[in-house]
Amino acid sequence: RIAEIYQQCRTPQQITFEFDKLQDELGLEIEHSQKVAREKLLNNFDADVVDRVKIDSGKALDKFNGRLWELTKYLLRDVADFNEAEHSFELKKNPFADEVINSGPYRMGKAVDDVNNYRIGHPLAQRVLALGAESSTPVGSLNFDYSGVDSKISLLEPLRGESGWLSCAIAKVDAIADEERIIFGGQLDIGTPIDPEQARRLFDLPAAIGTVAEPTDTVRKALDGLLAAEGASMQRDMESETGRWYEQESAKLERWAEDRRAALKALLDESEESYKRAKKAAREAGTMPERLRLETEARKLDQKKDDALKDFEISSREVRDQKNKLLDELGERVQQRLTSTPLFTIRWSLK
Repeated sequence: RIAEIYQQCRTPQQITFEFDKLQDELGLEIEHSQKVAREKLLNNFDADVVDRVKIDSGKALDKFNGRLWELTKYLLRDVADFNEAEHSFELKKNPFADEVINSGPYRMGKAVDDVNNYRIGHPLAQRVLALGAESSTPVGSLNFDYSGVDSKISLLEPLRGESGWLSCAIAKVDAIADEERIIFGGQLDIGTPIDPEQARRLFDLPAAIGTVAEPTDTVRKALDGLLAAEGASMQRDMESETGRWYEQESAKLERWAEDRRAALKALLDESEESYKRAKKAAREAGTMPERLRLETEARKLDQKKDDALKDFEISSREVRDQKNKLLDELGERVQQRLTSTPLFTIRWSLK
């Protein structure tokens, strides 16, 4: 069909018309094929692959907005009516008496223009996030359900039927370029540590609240050690990043210095040659007025040569100063201080 269009059509307008007609004819088939491809990807590939592909399932929020939605549902459960299918809600009561809040309706997702677009930057979302950050998180128990998700998370499959303990904290490295991460430390009941990414991915699953229990001193000490190891790993990552930054900045500085030196050296050489030619022409002048004129020109070129030499020396000092500044900044960057703020500790199980 495409070959026929190109063979039979003689103008761009005819080609466009025929292609639009072809797409209309095949529209339903294309839409069905896309739907089948999405379902195959979501049902058969690992969740990590789906995340990287960033497939739009047409019915789910992305992970970031999905977590904002779940947090909002939890914190506003008593003051709002939620519509799960449309990811929308309407406030029955203002949850923040000290601020004027629109009652809604609010909806999450793309191309929201008929109602309030609920997203991370919305004032209500900011208040919800602040409220969530202030919430108390005593030791709890969560029973995660792997069968409750549509996607496949191969990283968690070895943990099915297992249980243990898990701690979460915010680790912050203070340097010129501060970094903050949520870190996890978890283990099985037999004491075997689990991968921090496994601990993180547990929270992609639905869960039911279980019977609250307190960890033993041995368990607490083990979890603290795992968190400390994650913090140390974060510091090593920052050190490697600082090393890469220094290498890149040093290379840029060297390239800049080489270009600057080359340009000034060329100017200096040109000034020297011009001065020599002017002096020679003055010596060979046929009349005194001509010689005087050429001597005056040579004197100006001599001054220009001196100025170029001064610029070269100034540039060399600038390069040295820039290198010293870079080394000083490197010294500040490597003076890292790690702080860790506990978020929560839970007993977990996975079925």
